[in-house]
Amino acid sequence: MPSTGAAIDVVGVVTLTLALLLCLAGAFCVAYVLYFHHKVGKERRLVLRDFDSPWVVRIVLVGFSISWGLCELLRLPLLRRKGWLLHGLDFAWQANLCRFHVVSSIGFWEAGFFLTALFLVHWSLHSRPYFSRILNCRALTISVISCLPLFLLQLLVVVTSSSFQFQKAYNETNEGYGGILPSYFTRSFVEADNETDGHLALCTYPFFSVLLLALFGLVFVVLFCYLGLRMLHLAINRQLRTRIYVLLLVVGVFLPVHVLFLGISVRSKPGKPVHEILRFIGFLTLLLCTLVGEWILVVLPIGDALAVHFLFENRLQSYGTSPLETLGSSMAVFSSDDEVAPQVARQSFLGSHISSSEIDSELSNKEFALTFGRKLKGGFGTKLLP
Repeated sequence: MPSTGAAIDVVGVVTLTLALLLCLAGAFCVAYVLYFHHKVGKERRLVLRDFDSPWVVRIVLVGFSISWGLCELLRLPLLRRKGWLLHGLDFAWQANLCRFHVVSSIGFWEAGFFLTALFLVHWSLHSRPYFSRILNCRALTISVISCLPLFLLQLLVVVTSSSFQFQKAYNETNEGYGGILPSYFTRSFVEADNETDGHLALCTYPFFSVLLLALFGLVFVVLFCYLGLRMLHLAINRQLRTRIYVLLLVVGVFLPVHVLFLGISVRSKPGKPVHEILRFIGFLTLLLCTLVGEWILVVLPIGDALAVHFLFENRLQSYGTSPLETLGSSMAVFSSDDEVAPQVARQSFLGSHISSSEIDSELSNKEFALTFGRKLKGGFGTKLLP
């Protein structure tokens, strides 16, 4: 029916638009990280070194999200219609793209993003969080290796499917290991024919693949919530606690919802409005996870560091002292309660010639807090977020 095809096209266009916007947001995050890294290196801002040290890991996190967004485009029926990018491929190549989408999207890109985010959160809890170039390479290696078990299991599901090899004809009755199980347990695509678009392979998820993703999600959410609760115990201000709560809420709710809707969609037929809407909701929930994760773990820490760095630089230059070089420890910056800021400011200017009363009068109306990568004389503060 024309109305059915129009509804599917609308879902496809919206998905395509959101995926491209995700790529643009990722490009902005990468540029922001590189700008901060260049600024710290060029101006030799040693006190900002801890903020910049995981710059490779941050770029990898964003890279996983961009790759996932682009990979999601491979499953869209819209791109297989006449006049679109994938219409010129024959049925076998379209089927192979569906297999590649299953293995790479939920077997590598999604897992890689969440494991890298977990690594950044775990890093933020360390009392001495400086990352050398070797540690950045080691972190990248650990993130990739951690994705391999899920990736290999997803590949095993696709390879062992009865329809993995076919010549000119595809028979869905061979799915489910020759009819032992329902076909949706192993199929990664279905065959569709219509007068307008011809012979198409429409993508879906094998139910076994969704079960593996659900198992991964369960383990990940437990670990992530555990680290998040540890961060809450160390948080020293309201805004930091708010960020942690948002991060925990988004990951703890949207990731299970994503898996749930993918699991429900396997029973419906690809190319139908119900199936595409379920897949779109699953896509939208994970899209929100990636955007919130990038914002809290990449953009906000760098923005806070730069903002308070410039604030202190301007204040200290007015007193004729070198900006921030009096600090022997690294810092992490978050907006804070007014009652915490003067106390931390006094501890942050060890060795300077500014009196406590002068600092209080200058900075008491600013909402910020500094927490240090290692303990100072007063034992105050621990670095909490990257």
